[in-house]
Amino acid sequence: MAGPKKVVALVLVHVHCPPKMISIMGCRFPASKLKEQEVTAHRKLEMSSIYKTMNAYLNICSSKKVRAEKVVIERDDVGEGLVEIVADRGITKLVMGAASEKQYSRKMKMPKSKKALNVQRHARPSCAIWFVCKGNLICTREAGKQGFGMMQPPIAGQRSGFSRLEDQLFVALPLVRHKSLTWTPKPMQDIWKERKSSLTSDSNGETKAVTLLHEVSNVSTPSSWSSAEDSISDRWDDISSSNGLKSSSEYVQRKEDDHQVVCPPHQLEKDLTNHKLYEKLRSALEEAEKLKREVYEETCRRQRAERDLYEAMQKVKASDVLHIKEMKQKKEMEEKLTREMVEAEKLRKQRDEALDELQNEHENKIALEHQNIHLELRIEELLLQRDDAVREAEELRKQKREQTATTQGTVNVVEFSYSELQLATNDFDNSLKIGEGGYGTVYKGFLHHTAVAIKILNPPTLHSQFYEEVNVLNKVRHPNLVTLIGVCMEFPALVYEFMPNGSLEDRLICTNNTKPLTWQHRVRIMSEICSTLIFLHSSNLNVVHGDLKPANILLDANYVAKIGDSGISRLSDQCNEKTTLYNKTHPKGTFAYVDPEYIITGNLTPQSDVYSFGLVILRLLTGRSAFGLARDVGEAMGKGSLQAILDRSAGDWPFLQAENLAQVSLRCCEIKRKNRPNLASEVSKVLEAMMKSASLGLASLSFRSVSEDGRGIPSYFICPILQEIMRDPVIAADGFTYEGEAILGWLESGHLTSPMTNLKLRHSELIPNHALRSAIQEWLQQQE
Repeated sequence: MAGPKKVVALVLVHVHCPPKMISIMGCRFPASKLKEQEVTAHRKLEMSSIYKTMNAYLNICSSKKVRAEKVVIERDDVGEGLVEIVADRGITKLVMGAASEKQYSRKMKMPKSKKALNVQRHARPSCAIWFVCKGNLICTREAGKQGFGMMQPPIAGQRSGFSRLEDQLFVALPLVRHKSLTWTPKPMQDIWKERKSSLTSDSNGETKAVTLLHEVSNVSTPSSWSSAEDSISDRWDDISSSNGLKSSSEYVQRKEDDHQVVCPPHQLEKDLTNHKLYEKLRSALEEAEKLKREVYEETCRRQRAERDLYEAMQKVKASDVLHIKEMKQKKEMEEKLTREMVEAEKLRKQRDEALDELQNEHENKIALEHQNIHLELRIEELLLQRDDAVREAEELRKQKREQTATTQGTVNVVEFSYSELQLATNDFDNSLKIGEGGYGTVYKGFLHHTAVAIKILNPPTLHSQFYEEVNVLNKVRHPNLVTLIGVCMEFPALVYEFMPNGSLEDRLICTNNTKPLTWQHRVRIMSEICSTLIFLHSSNLNVVHGDLKPANILLDANYVAKIGDSGISRLSDQCNEKTTLYNKTHPKGTFAYVDPEYIITGNLTPQSDVYSFGLVILRLLTGRSAFGLARDVGEAMGKGSLQAILDRSAGDWPFLQAENLAQVSLRCCEIKRKNRPNLASEVSKVLEAMMKSASLGLASLSFRSVSEDGRGIPSYFICPILQEIMRDPVIAADGFTYEGEAILGWLESGHLTSPMTNLKLRHSELIPNHALRSAIQEWLQQQE
C-alpha cells in the first residue's frame, strides 16, 4: 500500500512518587510533621531537579533530530501511573524495564519488578509492551492480548513487536535520584547484542523503523554525553532518516524505586540494511565512554592543581602578613626596651638616694628603740591588769544575768510537778499530741478541769534557754500573745492556754475539711499580728520572735489570733546600752520565713519579724505556699493580674485595698533590711484601711463573745479602769488594754505602776490596739 508515512511520537514519561520522608540538614523527617511551606519548598526543589534532567534528555534527542515529548505526573504507585498514562493518551507501544540490573540473568523470561507486573496485568490490551533489562529484550506483550499467557520471549527473526512505527511509541524512563536531589542519567552501553537482522523492505516499499534499546549508567549530568555526540551524530542521522523518526519534547521522572536508569531500545524497522551499522555505533559509544573518562580524569587533575596553587598562594600571603606583623612587633619591642632602660636608670638613682635616707632613719630608730623599751614593759603590765579586770567583770555580769533569769523565770506563774503533767496527758499519750517541732512536743491536757497545751522541751534544751523563754513570756503580756499558765522545773516543760481552733496554717490548708477563712477574718488576723509585733518591738524589752509563721499563729474559740512558740525569741540585755537593736545568735527557724540577712549574719533584729510578717500576709492573700511566693506575687502585680492569684475561697476581696496590702507586704519581703517598711507608721495604716472595709462586710465570729440572747458584752471590751466599753483602746507597758483617756489620766496623775498588777511600769508609751477597736465597732453595729 502506498500512502503518506505516519510520524512516530517518542514520549518520555516520569511518574513521580512524592517521598513521605524529607531530608533536612542531614536528617529525615516525616512530611506530615513539617510545616506546609517547608514541604512545598522541598517539592519545588524536587520538580526543579526533575525538569532539569528531563530537559537534558530532550536536548540529546533534539541534537539527534529526534522529536520527543515529556510527561510528568505524580502518583503514589509508579505502575498505576503508567497504566493511567497508557489509558489516557491511547498509547499503542510501550518500552519499560522488566527488573533492576542486579536481578538480571540470561534465563530471565518474565518481568520481575512489581511495577512491570502491574503494567503487564492492567495496561490496555491495545498497547504492545516491550520489557527490557540491562540492554536485553526480556519479553513482549502483543497488542490485543493481556495477561501472562500472551508473553513472548524474543525470537531471532521475529519482528512483530516492531512492525508499526506509524503508531505512537512510548518510552518509560526510570531515573536514579542522587542524595542531594540531583537526578542523574546513565551513559549508553551494551547495545542490544542479541538483535541482529538485515535491512528489508515491505511490499509497499515503505522503510521500517530501527528500535535502539540501550541502558543508561551513572554519570553526573546528561551533558557528559556531548563528547560522544560528534562521533555518532552521522550514524544516528542515518538511522533517524531511515526510520523517519521525529520527536516532540516532553520528559518524565520516576520516584527512586529502581536505582538504575534504563532507556528502552528504539524500535528497529524490519528492513534494516546490515549488522555493520550496529558494530560501528557500538565502537563509537565505547570510544565516547573512554573519552569521557579521560576528560573526567583530566578535569580532576586540573582541579587538584588549581586547588594546590590556591593554597600555596594563600600560604604566601599569610607568610607576608606574618612577616610584616613580626617586623612591626620587633620595632615596638626595641622602642619599649629603650624606654624601660631609661626608666631603670632613673629608678636606680632613686634607689641609691632612698638607701642613704634609710640608713639615716635606721640609726635614729635604734636610738628610739632604747627609749621605748621601758615604756613597752610598762604597757604590758597595764594590759595584763586590764585583761584580768575585764575578765572578772564579764564573769560577774554573766553570773548576774543567770541569777536574774533564774529568779525572774518563776515569777507570777504556777509551777507544776512532772506527775501532774503525766496525769494531765494520760502519761503523754500520742493521741493527745497536737504538735511537734524543733524545740519540743506539744500535748493537749487537762489541769484542774481546764484544757491546756503542754510543751515538753527536747532534752538538748539548755536550762538558760528554758529560763529565757519563761522570762520573756512572763514579762511580756498582750491579748494576742499565748498566755503562759505555768512551768515544770524538774522536767523542762511549759503550760500554755489551749487554743481550740488550732493554728493559722491548719485553717489555710483547711485541715479536716474545715471551712476556709473569709477575707474579713484574714484581715483582722493581719491587724492583730501587726499590733502585737509593734508592741514587742517598741517596748523596752526589745523582744524579737524570730520564728513567725502561720503554724505559730494560734486561734482561740473566737478565732482571735495569738502568737505562740517563742522558742527562739530573744530579749535584749537590759544591762547593756538602751540602743541595743539585736542579739547575735545561730540562725534558726523555718527556712521559708527566715530573714535572708539573719541567715547570713546571724543578727536577729525586729526587721527579721517584718520579713516573716510580709510572707504571712501574702499567704493570707493568696492561700499559696510560702516558697517562691513573693516572686510570684511580684510577677503577677507586674503583669496587672493580681486578681488571678488572690484566694477566691476567702470571698470577694476589695481589690484596691488588697493591691495596696500586697505592695506593702512585698516591701516587707525585701532582701535588704533597710528597704523594709515600718510596721507602726506604714503597714498598720494599710491594714487600718482594710479593717474599715472588713467591718462593713461579713461579721467576725471571733469577737462575738456574747450570751445566748446576743446581748452579752465581751469582758475584753471593758476598760479595767472605767468599767465601760472602750472607744479608743490602747496597750500599756504592762500588756493590758485600757481606754486611752483613762490610762492617760492615770499616768498624768503621777501613777507609775500598773492599774492591774501594781508593778512599776517600764515606760509610759501607749500603743493603739486597732484589732480590738475594730472588733468593738463591729460588735456595736450588730447590737443596733
